[in-house]
Amino acid sequence: MRTISAFAALLAVPTLIAGLYGMNFKNIPLVQWQDGWTVVGLSIVVIDLIIHGLLKRRRWL
Repeated sequence: MRTISAFAALLAVPTLIAGLYGMNFKNIPLVQWQDGWTVVGLSIVVIDLIIHGLLKRRRWL
Protein backbone atom coordinates (compact mmCIF):
# COMPACT_ATOMS: atom_id res chain seq x y z
CA MET A 1 0.00 0.00 0.00
CA ARG A 2 2.88 2.37 0.72
CA THR A 3 4.38 1.76 -2.72
CA ILE A 4 1.11 2.55 -4.45
CA SER A 5 0.76 5.73 -2.40
CA ALA A 6 4.34 6.72 -3.21
CA PHE A 7 3.77 6.33 -6.95
CA ALA A 8 0.54 8.30 -6.66
CA ALA A 9 2.48 11.11 -4.96
CA LEU A 10 5.07 11.06 -7.74
CA LEU A 11 2.34 11.32 -10.38
CA ALA A 12 0.45 14.05 -8.53
CA VAL A 13 3.18 16.68 -9.02
CA PRO A 14 3.22 16.72 -12.84
CA THR A 15 -0.56 16.42 -12.91
CA LEU A 16 -0.98 19.47 -10.69
CA ILE A 17 1.52 21.61 -12.57
CA ALA A 18 0.24 20.56 -16.01
CA GLY A 19 -3.31 21.25 -14.86
CA LEU A 20 -2.40 24.77 -13.79
CA TYR A 21 -0.41 25.57 -16.91
CA GLY A 22 -3.02 23.95 -19.16
CA MET A 23 -5.58 26.59 -18.27
CA ASN A 24 -6.05 29.51 -20.62
CA PHE A 25 -4.70 32.24 -18.35
CA LYS A 26 -2.38 34.88 -19.73
CA ASN A 27 -0.77 35.98 -16.45
CA ILE A 28 0.72 32.68 -15.33
CA PRO A 29 4.43 33.03 -14.51
CA LEU A 30 6.90 31.86 -17.19
CA VAL A 31 4.28 31.62 -19.98
CA GLN A 32 5.42 34.75 -21.80
CA TRP A 33 9.10 33.90 -21.41
CA GLN A 34 10.75 32.08 -24.33
CA ASP A 35 12.23 29.27 -22.20
CA GLY A 36 9.37 29.20 -19.72
CA TRP A 37 8.09 25.75 -20.64
CA THR A 38 11.59 24.32 -20.36
CA VAL A 39 11.89 25.72 -16.84
CA VAL A 40 8.48 24.31 -15.92
CA GLY A 41 9.42 20.88 -17.30
CA LEU A 42 12.74 20.85 -15.48
CA SER A 43 11.10 21.96 -12.25
CA ILE A 44 8.67 19.02 -12.52
CA VAL A 45 11.60 16.63 -12.89
CA VAL A 46 13.52 18.20 -9.99
CA ILE A 47 10.51 18.16 -7.65
CA ASP A 48 9.80 14.53 -8.54
CA LEU A 49 13.43 13.57 -7.92
CA ILE A 50 13.32 15.25 -4.50
CA ILE A 51 10.10 13.44 -3.59
CA HIS A 52 11.55 10.17 -4.89
CA GLY A 53 14.63 10.62 -2.71
CA LEU A 54 12.51 11.34 0.36
CA LEU A 55 10.32 8.31 -0.28
CA LYS A 56 13.38 6.09 -0.81
CA ARG A 57 14.92 7.30 2.44
CA ARG A 58 11.71 6.50 4.32
CA ARG A 59 11.58 3.08 2.59
CA TRP A 60 8.26 3.62 0.87
CA LEU A 61 9.76 2.65 -2.48
